[in-house]
Amino acid sequence: VEDQYLGQQDTVVAANRLTLAVEINLPPKMHVYAPEVEDYRPLELQIEPSAAFRVHPTVFPQAEVLYLAAIDERVPVYETEVRLLTDITLAGSRELKKYVTSGDPVAVEGILRFQACDDRVCFPPQEVPLRWVLNVVAFDGERVPGEFRHKSKNQE
Repeated sequence: VEDQYLGQQDTVVAANRLTLAVEINLPPKMHVYAPEVEDYRPLELQIEPSAAFRVHPTVFPQAEVLYLAAIDERVPVYETEVRLLTDITLAGSRELKKYVTSGDPVAVEGILRFQACDDRVCFPPQEVPLRWVLNVVAFDGERVPGEFRHKSKNQE
């Protein structure tokens, strides 16, 4: 699992929706199972809930169908590169307001679960902890000064 932003702090604005990304680069001949697989451990991204934000469903890429000759079965998988996207909305809650007021960062934590297999071996299921750290600033609700506002036809 590679994510160049893990552990870094990014500044975001309260009340906005943003996308968290997880990129997985698999070696040749290795695969992980797609969420729609049955009887195998699928790829899963679970974000821990928080009163400071709302988690939206993870978006998975289109899976490929892999034929497993050894067991004469076709299964949905991901090979080479996989990018998972999960949006969160920084809610207008009291909890989020505490972070904005104090300047403390919001930690978004999650777990990536998967089982990787190559053309000969299925490795034990894995759980990888993930963490994004966000500095949340207040939404700037100040109106633009009158001389800079767009005038409607009725105001001319």
